[in-house]
Amino acid sequence: MPSRPARSLRPVSAVLAALCLLGGAAGCADRPARIELSADDTIKAGQRALTDQCLARRGLTPPGSGSGPRGEAEQRRVSQALFGTGPAELSLSLPTAYRGVDLASVRRTHRTELADWRRMRSRALERARALLNRAPDQRAARTPRG
Repeated sequence: MPSRPARSLRPVSAVLAALCLLGGAAGCADRPARIELSADDTIKAGQRALTDQCLARRGLTPPGSGSGPRGEAEQRRVSQALFGTGPAELSLSLPTAYRGVDLASVRRTHRTELADWRRMRSRALERARALLNRAPDQRAARTPRG
């Protein structure tokens, strides 16, 4: 399948900027516009916020924070904070025995696991929304220390 070129967001940004300059249309002058994220993106944003807070508490600059280039030693400390210092011990076995089995059958077989996953994902989404809807200074004060 041929890939489609990414669409530019510049026209949208220009229109929003123009509306804000014309007197705070749509509440731009009072507060930033809310962007609706997908469930996956909401959970990812919540995870990123918690990770950034954890690194900041340790005096480290989160990756991609726009604070400029970091030295090799700083990058190593961030990597150690995120992933640990010992050897990697994660192992994963993928379920390859489902070849030739229809998806409905797999879902019936793993009904309990799928229900558990849906509950956990729903809770993660609820907690991420709550975290992201708090003001940044309240986020840091109310998140568990890690």
